[in-house]
Amino acid sequence: MKRLSIEHLINMLQESIIAEQTASDFYVYIAQKIQNGNIKRMFIKFGKEEAEKHKKLLNERLKSVTGQDYAPDLSKLDTDIKVSSFSLIGALKIAKESERKAIEFYEEAKKKDKLFRKVYDEIISDEKRHWLAIDKEKRFQGEKEEIFYEDEGTRLLCLLMQSWK
Repeated sequence: MKRLSIEHLINMLQESIIAEQTASDFYVYIAQKIQNGNIKRMFIKFGKEEAEKHKKLLNERLKSVTGQDYAPDLSKLDTDIKVSSFSLIGALKIAKESERKAIEFYEEAKKKDKLFRKVYDEIISDEKRHWLAIDKEKRFQGEKEEIFYEDEGTRLLCLLMQSWK
C-alpha cells in the first residue's frame, strides 16, 4: 500500500470533520422535529457524539499535522437535490446508510493512517453502535410515516446523503 501523503491525510481529516458536523446537524434537526421520544433521545445523543467527541478526536489528529484546528463553514456547502418533505422512516433509512458509509470510511482511514488506528477504532465502534440502534428502531417503526416539510431540514438530508463519498 502506498504511503499516505500529508495532503491526502489533511483532506481526509477535513472531509471527515465536515461529514461528522453534517451528521450532527442532521440528528439534532430531526430530533427537534419529531414526536417519538425514543428516537428523539437517540438522535440527540448521536448528534452530540458526532459533534463533540468525533470532531474533537479528528481535530486533534489534524492539529498534530497542521498545527491548527479545522472549523468547516457548512453554510457554503450546497446541493442541487431538491426535496420538499421527509418522513421519519426516510430519516432513519438515511441515518442508517450514513452510519454504514462512515464505518467504511473510517475502516479505510485506519488502513491509511496507522498512527491514529486506535482513535479510528473508537469512532468505528461508536458508528457501529449508532447503526445497530438505528436499525433496531427502523425495524420497530415498520413503515409508519411521519411527514415533515421544511427547507432547512431537507437541505440537511441532502447534505447527509452526499457525505462519506
